[in-house]
Amino acid sequence: MSQKKIFKTKEGSYTFYLPDLDEYYHSWFGAIGESKHVYIENGLMFFKKWQKDNKEIRILEIGLGTGLNALLTYLICEKNKEHTIKYTSLETSPLSKEEFSLLNYPEMLKLSPEQASFFQDIHTSSWEKSHQALTNFYFKKKMTSLLSVELEKKHYDVVYFDAFSPKVQPELWEKDVFSKIYQSMSDKSVLVTYSSQGQVKEAIRNALFHLERLKGALGKHHMLRALKGHEKPNS
Repeated sequence: MSQKKIFKTKEGSYTFYLPDLDEYYHSWFGAIGESKHVYIENGLMFFKKWQKDNKEIRILEIGLGTGLNALLTYLICEKNKEHTIKYTSLETSPLSKEEFSLLNYPEMLKLSPEQASFFQDIHTSSWEKSHQALTNFYFKKKMTSLLSVELEKKHYDVVYFDAFSPKVQPELWEKDVFSKIYQSMSDKSVLVTYSSQGQVKEAIRNALFHLERLKGALGKHHMLRALKGHEKPNS
């Protein structure tokens, strides 16, 4: 992975920029705003309303990155105890302590010392082991690629697809990859991603998902939500 530079977004939150790839970890309009809109509101919270009887929600994240999606999901669990979440994240290029210490999410989100400690744990906890961060939140990270990992069939309820863009990682945005994810998802499940490029839409549709194009986060025009399950849910 090329050298990272810290970047302050318009909302004030920090993210990283990769000059060699001309790639940002988040929207330069706002890291927190984007993560909340795409993954929490249109992913997790949508699923909780759609499948109200699911007391256990299994989340797969493609790209741990800064750990922001995991942190926001943890905060949801802390406020709402009616669901238990088991969170698995894949990452091939984890942040160093020097790098994640630059991120200002604890200050921006006004985290308590305990909450801020979990943000540290996201990056420092052991790989391949499940960690119980709350009575209803389990976190596990795997240092592996989506292309090589073996995913359990019909297992995940919500997928946060947060890989680098198709221009940087085109191999992760192919139909065969989305088919692999589709097979790993439960019968009624949802995948969300920030990208709405034409090739991405085509790949997701060809993997048999029902595709929805939604309003994007902050300055972005659109995002995508893909549903597995025959009936279109009532939003």
